[in-house]
Amino acid sequence: MKLIERPKYLKELIQYKDQPVIKVITGARRVGKSTIRGMYFNYLLNNDVQESNIFRFNLDDIENSNLLEAKSLYDSIVEKIDTFQKYYVILDEIQVVQDWQKVVNSLLLKGNIDVTISGSNAYLLSGELGTFLTGRYVSIKVLPLSFLEYSNFFDTQNEDRLFAEYQNNSALPQAVNFRAQNISDRVYLEDVLNNILFKDVVERYSIRDISKLQRLLAFIAESIGSQLSINNISNVLKNEGLDISQNTIADYLSALKNSFLIYALKRFNISGKNVLRTNEKHYIVDLGIKMLLTNKASQDVGKNLENTVFLELLRRYSNVMTGEIDGNEVDFIVEDGDKTKIEYFQVTETMRDEKTRERELKSLQLIKDSYPKTVLSMDLDPVQNIDGIRIVNLVDWLLGR
Repeated sequence: MKLIERPKYLKELIQYKDQPVIKVITGARRVGKSTIRGMYFNYLLNNDVQESNIFRFNLDDIENSNLLEAKSLYDSIVEKIDTFQKYYVILDEIQVVQDWQKVVNSLLLKGNIDVTISGSNAYLLSGELGTFLTGRYVSIKVLPLSFLEYSNFFDTQNEDRLFAEYQNNSALPQAVNFRAQNISDRVYLEDVLNNILFKDVVERYSIRDISKLQRLLAFIAESIGSQLSINNISNVLKNEGLDISQNTIADYLSALKNSFLIYALKRFNISGKNVLRTNEKHYIVDLGIKMLLTNKASQDVGKNLENTVFLELLRRYSNVMTGEIDGNEVDFIVEDGDKTKIEYFQVTETMRDEKTRERELKSLQLIKDSYPKTVLSMDLDPVQNIDGIRIVNLVDWLLGR
């Protein structure tokens, strides 16, 4: 099996190396967190860190069953360290250790220990980390393969064919490896989906009516990029004969978001400069999983393109929202870390049709600030600029050109 390199995430880990923060690797199951931990381990070895100064434990492994109490794990590490040397601790599946947060906080307080942790998202959720780690952490959010990572893995010049495959299949690393060996990835994806649903959602939140949860998830997958309110969803499901309260829908959506299976975007009123409380847009972590849920592929070209752009924006920017101005939708608004840089994006399959071109440009033309505005399309030779709005080929943009 060929190793899929993930340099972006390694760079993030290196950036915070030897800093007084705990590095927390998060992301849905099977997005490649273990590979990234391994890359960091190898980086340390290749940069003059002795293996004896690295403590690397998979706490889900039976070999480490004696370390599942906080004090025993802590003692097994600190009894081997020297105050005058630097050490690196990498803990996988940390959630199986009772009071694990006390362990990692105590290790960090030593001052000479670099701490990296990861685990199942049912236990390492961003909403809980602030409480568990008292704010002394950075979250490294891992997603399925970007198109750049995907294209580097296959190393082919036929970008059009490769992008079509990328849009119609899973970008989870193991699924990609299966397909590279001409092995079907369907059973694998079904197992991944079931693991997330049952371990990270059903068990964690004690959900009893699994069929309603599954139908809600399928509806979200069918409605990628659409503005949805709890009331909208409730009405659709009731019309299908599903008796599910709005409170239950809200709880289920929250659980699905916490598992990193779906993402919800708040709407930002550009004129009023305020976040609207209704009609979020939803996206899914992987198009292969989306197709399992909907049994649709090529007929969902527009939705798939928008989902791909959303995931790429998550990789590149600290905050992603959807926008509205004078009743017109802006697909995405993004901000950098200190909110000093804002950009606007529209996504469309083509700008060739006059009505489509007018619609996609109108909302951006209504925005009077000077921040960059871009339309991403699949047109191979797009017009470069219209009224200061960049028109960019989507594949070129994904590849960083």
